[in-house]
Amino acid sequence: MQLLITTACRRSDLVQLGPRNVVGSGGSRSLTFQQAKHGYAEESQVTVPITPDLERALGNTATGDETFLVTEYGKPLSDKGFGSKMRKWCDDAGLPKGLSCHGVRKAIGAHLADAGCTEHEIMSFHGHTAPQESEKYTRTANRKIMARNAAQKAGIGISFARSTRTNSNN
Repeated sequence: MQLLITTACRRSDLVQLGPRNVVGSGGSRSLTFQQAKHGYAEESQVTVPITPDLERALGNTATGDETFLVTEYGKPLSDKGFGSKMRKWCDDAGLPKGLSCHGVRKAIGAHLADAGCTEHEIMSFHGHTAPQESEKYTRTANRKIMARNAAQKAGIGISFARSTRTNSNN
C-alpha cells in the first residue's frame, strides 16, 4: 500500500516497479519509471521521491530482485494478481466493495490539489500528458478554497456565529 500511495501509479506500472527504478543516493533517492499506458513518450516518464515511509516499507517487506511486489514464492506479481490481492486486503479490512488501486490514485490527485499543488505539479506526479487530466482535481479543490475565501471575505461565518448567539439568548 505504501508503494501505491507514494507513487499513485497505475496498477500495471506498480507491479513493474523494482530496484532498477531507483535513482540517486542517500536522502535524494527517487523512483523513475515510464508509464505503460503512454508508451515511451518522454512526457509520460514519472519521477517521485522515495519518502522515509516508503524507504521503511521497502526495507521491512520481502521484495524481489526484479520487482518490489512479489508472490509468496518470490515471483513478480502480475497486474491481475495484484488486483486480486488488493481486493482481498480490502475485504479483510472490512472496506466496502468497489475500492480499487485506481481509487487510491484518484484520492492522491485530490489530496495533491487540496494541498495547493498546481495542475502541472499533479501532471508530473501522475504522469498525465495534458493539463486537462489534472484540472479535474484542481477545479474541485479551487472551488472549496474560493468558497472558503468568499465566506471569510463576506464575514459569513462571523456574522452567523454572532446572530446565533444573539438569537439563543432571546
